[in-house]
Amino acid sequence: MAVPRGHLADQALEVTVVGSWSRLGYLARRRIFDWGEAAAPGGEGRTAVICGGSSGIGQATARALAAAGWSVAIVSSDAGRSESARRVIESAAARRSGSPAAAGSPGAAGSPGAAGSPAVVSAHLADLSDLDKVRRVADELGSAHGRIDALVHAAGAAFSDFHRTDQGFEASFALYVLGPHLLTSLLLPALRAGGEAGSLARSITVSSGGAYLARLDIEALAAMTPARYRGGAAYALCKRAQVELAREWASRLEAAGAPVLALCADPGWVDTPLLERSLPRFRRALRPLLRTPEEGADTVAWLAAAPASELQRGGFYLDRMPRPPALLPRTGTTAEQRSAAFERVAGLSGALEVTPT
Repeated sequence: MAVPRGHLADQALEVTVVGSWSRLGYLARRRIFDWGEAAAPGGEGRTAVICGGSSGIGQATARALAAAGWSVAIVSSDAGRSESARRVIESAAARRSGSPAAAGSPGAAGSPGAAGSPAVVSAHLADLSDLDKVRRVADELGSAHGRIDALVHAAGAAFSDFHRTDQGFEASFALYVLGPHLLTSLLLPALRAGGEAGSLARSITVSSGGAYLARLDIEALAAMTPARYRGGAAYALCKRAQVELAREWASRLEAAGAPVLALCADPGWVDTPLLERSLPRFRRALRPLLRTPEEGADTVAWLAAAPASELQRGGFYLDRMPRPPALLPRTGTTAEQRSAAFERVAGLSGALEVTPT
């Protein structure tokens, strides 16, 4: 069977690396596949929780969804940035809808689902590397939102030195792997409610192409010590874990009959505060080619809103297309390895089991 011309062009971009992950890839694919203006149209009555929503890709995702009418709850570890982001997201949504933002109000700026009214935007404070705070914010979110249609894990931080959390875990492992896993399990009742109310709900993890550089090795992450710590290696291990855990989440949710999709997104090379802190030389060298946060968030917002029939369970997406979860034989995984990793992460984080509906 012949490969459609657009897909051939997409594959050619992927081979070039720079042409795929840079802004050039995003702009080329937008033209090749003739994407519409909005990545997440028709969000009235739907609710998204955006972890890491105070800046970068997380905030850009929140703005895109709020502008489409979604009710948005952002989770951030910094109170000042969180409140500032809430106002920005609320104002962007109000401008798009043509309604004045309720500046200064900490809660709703309109009723969710009301046509033409600005989206409801709320802010919640939690350091997602602290599992006790994850449990607290899960209770808070569950009480505030009985229905969640999309849970986006976009929180990130740069760790050049070893840091241990209050629960004894290396900080990047806790932030990128343990915290999101625990939060997803705790919010499953609200996600199930979202999936039962409309199109399948989604748990979306923002990973990166860094996943291609590492094997799935939860034990290496769990056993990290200050003596041999390398922030870049820890980051890659976490990103590989995110990709593989999303695949296992997808399998278990489907087996349990839960109306929830687990998905993973690669935003490409995005000019964010995190990139500036973690890879300053890379940023300086490639800054003209870096994607904007809005371009990096496009696929994340699209995954939240696209018809479930168009999505691949457990898929790893870049620019609205599923990509291989691994490029090198040594980084591939078996179903048994993914299941074992899932059980280990669940045990370390204290996550709840995925039970049949």
